[in-house]
Amino acid sequence: MLQTAPLSTPHVEVDSNRAREFTNVRPFEEIPGHPGWPVLGNTIPMMATPVTFLENWYKKYGPISRTRSVGVDILLLLGPELNRLILLDPHEAISSRQGLSFYMDPFFKDGLVLLDFDEHKLHRGIMMSAFRKERLAEYLNLMNPVIDDHTDRWMQTRGGRPLDRRTFYFFPNFKHMALQIATRVFMGHELDANGDKLIKAFQDVVAASVAVVRKPIPGTAYYRGIKAREMLEDYFYSHIPEKRANPGHDLFSQLCIAEDDDGNTFTDEQIVNHMIFLMMAAHDTTTMTTTRVVYHLAKHLDWQEKVRQECRALETDFLTPDHVMDLPNLEMVIKEALRLCAPVPGLPRKTIKDLNIGGYFVPAGTQVQVDMRHTHYMDEYWDDPHEFRPERYAEGGIENKAHRYAWLPFGGGAHKCIGRHFGLYLIRAVVHQLTQKYRWHVRPGYKMPLKNPGLPMPADGFPVTFERL
Repeated sequence: MLQTAPLSTPHVEVDSNRAREFTNVRPFEEIPGHPGWPVLGNTIPMMATPVTFLENWYKKYGPISRTRSVGVDILLLLGPELNRLILLDPHEAISSRQGLSFYMDPFFKDGLVLLDFDEHKLHRGIMMSAFRKERLAEYLNLMNPVIDDHTDRWMQTRGGRPLDRRTFYFFPNFKHMALQIATRVFMGHELDANGDKLIKAFQDVVAASVAVVRKPIPGTAYYRGIKAREMLEDYFYSHIPEKRANPGHDLFSQLCIAEDDDGNTFTDEQIVNHMIFLMMAAHDTTTMTTTRVVYHLAKHLDWQEKVRQECRALETDFLTPDHVMDLPNLEMVIKEALRLCAPVPGLPRKTIKDLNIGGYFVPAGTQVQVDMRHTHYMDEYWDDPHEFRPERYAEGGIENKAHRYAWLPFGGGAHKCIGRHFGLYLIRAVVHQLTQKYRWHVRPGYKMPLKNPGLPMPADGFPVTFERL
């Protein structure tokens, strides 16, 4: 028989005046749920089959429940109304830093997502200058040659001979290209001789952030993540002087010279922290989303042809800033890919004030998590939620507008992804070039197997066959 430790209640002392606000709510201990296995909790089934696990969990325990994952007791909140409550946080009662620090602090120290309230607003305000429309246009112009070069080389032998047809693993090849793009756009230069080490370092810090063993014991993922973080810090610190002396249009330069209306600027340490987080976010989440878009177009050749024809109608080899919004079919495919596989499936937070959530008293110090992955599959808001149906986003459609917080692959509220437009520009530019050069498909009956070491990714690297047009 499975023996488990009971789910704990955060210790809190509520003064008598404050307590009167919670006289008509049920106690925290009455929230349903189950801790799962000792220490690991429900980590393994949640990571193995997250959508199925959450669907069954929701049916059994409802929208508000308690669970345990990686040794942490969690208040799991499912559904768009709870997404809205937590992400908007109108009373500044919920901390992103405290919610994420267990997973991210040693590896993404003081990244934008780990900042709260006034500090977050200040840093985001300075950083926004790097994501304005005119900057995105410059970034797109930097992306296109890299995409062109890499997608051509995908269809060559090692000796440089062009191939008409090739099956290869898309995910690792695109991941390398995405980091090349992020390096060129964000840092203003190509990867140097240490490029492979840099790629491995980013992979190691992401893996370490969700490691079960959370001590720097040699040989563990956590230890490798600590060492990778040290390497990344050295790399970015070494480039700050040249960026301040000769700033370019890249994001790194902009962070080095950025200031707000009051003259506030970033310190060297803040620049390094932001760059490590943004580089990870820029290539990791975008890699997964692009992979899923290419995957769905490989399985649904009718949609691939629709996208190809509208890209051809632009009559340009490279996507330009003037044309990024002229691809309605591609836009629908991207939105559906983001729904079916949110690049960041859940958002941990921690309460810093006592709250009434759904009629339950939730004390300060409670670890909470909203899960977009589940919301995107709720049949209360989506017809046939497991089916790929881009037409649900067609102009005039109401399905994707049933609730503002039913589709939120970029999060919401003050911490909504600052780089979402950059990522969407990259995805559009990649698909535009691919459709002009190739047709692609997967073997009959293929279904991408996912592993979930924090962020979802293909367990098999996603084998896909490209053919030259």
